[in-house]
Amino acid sequence: MTSLQIILPAEFQLLANSSCSITGFICTLSSSTFVVSGIGLSVVGVQVTLLNILLPNLNGTSTSFTVKYLYSGQLVAQSSSGITLSAYCNSPCQRCSTSPFACLSCLPSPNTMVLYYVPNSTCISSCPNATYLQNNTCNSCVSPCLLCSNATTCLSCISSFIFFPSNSSCLGSCPSGYYNQNGNCSQCVSPCANCNGTTVCLSCSTDYFYNYSCIPASSCPSGTYANSTTRSCENCLSSCGTCN
Repeated sequence: MTSLQIILPAEFQLLANSSCSITGFICTLSSSTFVVSGIGLSVVGVQVTLLNILLPNLNGTSTSFTVKYLYSGQLVAQSSSGITLSAYCNSPCQRCSTSPFACLSCLPSPNTMVLYYVPNSTCISSCPNATYLQNNTCNSCVSPCLLCSNATTCLSCISSFIFFPSNSSCLGSCPSGYYNQNGNCSQCVSPCANCNGTTVCLSCSTDYFYNYSCIPASSCPSGTYANSTTRSCENCLSSCGTCN
């Protein structure tokens, strides 16, 4: 039985592999069909594909691979001269520009699980705040979004801004009919026209405003009257007991 051994440099890691039997950094391929020809005992017609190699972070060229040819477990020939791998980009960059660390794209799944982050040309495992994922790239949200699903659709806002769910935007203050509830604009409950909370009215769309609530005109208490212009129960003059 003849076999080939491919011994990886120490900076590599070889994972479970259907192509060969693995022991540490050694990949062994055994076959009775390897052809040995000529006095030089050169192996011909053999192509070896190594799968599931974790690429190291190389700066330049790796140390040498070693290939051994064995017959019945005995070493027949060995080569370790010039069998190297040159890394032009620092893993996990797939393409790089001004340096091995300046990524232009990232190695795809399943080899890696990284995403390209545009602002600083790096590869990361998940998109940070103020970015959204599109085509394996983390793109910046439009300020003042803290989280977003695309360039203009906010999901939350940076501090000092309030999230308005109706149009997925960030506002300096909530519009009429809404109130700030923990950084989100929540709609007032009818008949409140404006409010400071679910049950704290500031004005009314129907009925009349009195004591932070909305009541029928007939329910304005003694000493007040229903003002149809302001839609509120307003105080009578001090000398009046009741008024209209």
